[in-house]
Amino acid sequence: MPRKKEKPTPKTVKDMLVDQLELPRTITDNLCYMEMLGNRQVIVDGCCGILDYDDKKIRLNTGKGTVCFEGSQLQIKSLDCEQAVITGLISLVEFG
Repeated sequence: MPRKKEKPTPKTVKDMLVDQLELPRTITDNLCYMEMLGNRQVIVDGCCGILDYDDKKIRLNTGKGTVCFEGSQLQIKSLDCEQAVITGLISLVEFG
């Protein structure tokens, strides 16, 4: 018996606009973007707030969830309206 072909999901206006303008999904889907420099620094774009903060654990609200960094000598070097820069010896990154 031949397999029934599934109809492709129609694209929304938003999806078509994102494709046409080649916008990154991090902006359009309210996702956070992280860039790690080894295990010594992480830049988190899309940070909405700090939930926990000490020298062994930093937990951030990213809007659609949380991200937790564990390690030693952790510090938030800079924080502005949507970006956090964390330094120290990062041993664990956990999403929740």
